[in-house]
Amino acid sequence: MYVNDIHKAVPDVNIRLFADDTNMFIHDKNYKTLMQTVNENLSKLNDWLTVNKLSLNLNKTCYSVYSSDKINDFKFTLNCAEIKRVKSCKYLGVIIDDELKFDIHIDYIYNTHIRYVGILYKLAHKLPYFYRRNIYYAFVNSHVANGIEIYANTSKTLLHKLHVLNNKLLRILQQQAPLTPIYQLNNTYNTLPIHLLCNQKNIGTGTLFNISCL
Repeated sequence: MYVNDIHKAVPDVNIRLFADDTNMFIHDKNYKTLMQTVNENLSKLNDWLTVNKLSLNLNKTCYSVYSSDKINDFKFTLNCAEIKRVKSCKYLGVIIDDELKFDIHIDYIYNTHIRYVGILYKLAHKLPYFYRRNIYYAFVNSHVANGIEIYANTSKTLLHKLHVLNNKLLRILQQQAPLTPIYQLNNTYNTLPIHLLCNQKNIGTGTLFNISCL
């Protein structure tokens, strides 16, 4: 409630709040105009922070540029301090890179799940079906499904290793042979392959996600 009126400080900016995170989205076809607009609104934000006796943690403050052109002379400041530029950042659990490939996010999911392979091999035969299914949904499917309608629209090549690993974890938890059909593995746990899960999410929300850069 204390920061809920922050949008009034920058009324012309698309600003989004989530818990204690604040994100500003600003776009323009001319990068010089864009830089001026961003700095003007950062100045307004700084005034709002000062009035409300708040300070911004610059170590946790950054910006990304999404553009088809490689522009490197951006410079944004807040209270005379320069804000750092990053190639990627996490937004609501999804790592968004400045080229919108989502390869970093896919690698993050893959590296998280690959650690489960050895553990689940040892545990699968000791746990009943109900617990193994819960493990899949709690530790695997939850990561795969989060933001899938966004990141899974990338190339099939980038998604391939995630497909393979997800199928492997399904086989381990269900104690199935390597040649077990994929549709059978998914049907057993009432889930879908990644590309179909992406389609289901898009149809289920009635939303078409179209990410584009100026």
